[in-house]
Amino acid sequence: MAIVHKRVVYLGKDMFENGRKFFDQTNFGNSRIDSWVPGVFLVIAAFILGQVLAATVLVGVLLMDYPDLFKTGMDMGVFNAAVKESIGTKPLLYFGLLSSFVFPFLATFIVVKKIHKRFPKTVLTAAQKFRWKRFAFALVVTFIAATTLAAIGHYSGSGTLKFTFNANLFFTFAVISLLLIPIQSAAEEIVVRGYFNQGLCHYIGNKWIVFAFTSALFASLHLANPESQSSADIGFSQHALVMGSYFMFGFILSIVVYFEGGLESAIGVHVANNLYVSMFVNYEGSALPTPTVFQAPASDGKTAFISTVLYLSVIALILYKTREQLPELRAEEITLEPDVQRL
Repeated sequence: MAIVHKRVVYLGKDMFENGRKFFDQTNFGNSRIDSWVPGVFLVIAAFILGQVLAATVLVGVLLMDYPDLFKTGMDMGVFNAAVKESIGTKPLLYFGLLSSFVFPFLATFIVVKKIHKRFPKTVLTAAQKFRWKRFAFALVVTFIAATTLAAIGHYSGSGTLKFTFNANLFFTFAVISLLLIPIQSAAEEIVVRGYFNQGLCHYIGNKWIVFAFTSALFASLHLANPESQSSADIGFSQHALVMGSYFMFGFILSIVVYFEGGLESAIGVHVANNLYVSMFVNYEGSALPTPTVFQAPASDGKTAFISTVLYLSVIALILYKTREQLPELRAEEITLEPDVQRL
């Protein structure tokens, strides 16, 4: 058995060799601090711009449908119920909310190319090109895992499903989900697990610290979700468990990126998870209250945390067992300026 100091070895092969290649791409092009500061600023600004536009659309719809909603003494329970009903019954509003993620999606590629002088592909993968087969494989594995988890919950009685199919709404929302959920999910992966992880790992040697930080950031992006707010009303421990589920979702996918050497599988898992929830089996209090085929009852924080960790761990193990080692890329395959390095 081979022994390699300061590296994790699995059956004689470096477990995270692919990840090294992914993160080492920042050693090419422009990776000085004066490139990361404006780069991060522009990516965050694009995200905020998208959210502001989405919030503007949402408020406009609510003002038309519920003119008394924003009067003094507004009840947050009434407000959340109005938001849920509007998103779940108005396809154009749903389209507008998901479209907001186009801004950070495009901004990250522009920043990588124009500021960091690297090919946009480098924020996605250390492979020679985006591995669509890995994306599709992760998508299928996640759908199977999610279906299995829902079936176990239904037949065990812990999460009995209700048939809620409404053909008048389902197909319109399904088309929007199929068009924009991939962009929404990919945008979060590209920004958090791609750009931010690469940037921080360029300066911080311990990647686990970086993964913990970006996973906490990912969780914080979901603080406004209905399940987060409802768990906060119950108490700190429930809220911590619900937000811990988001944290573990981000952390486990960071590990997937580390051993895969790219975002393909992480994007596949994220897209499949969100498509499954938005089209097939939604749950009470969901952040995307779309018309689905079935609806499951809301889980308590402890159940949600345990099921999230187990569900993603099984998926990650399957992806790990089927991964392939990536070849080293040449400088001219990474940077637009192969003869210049600004670190």
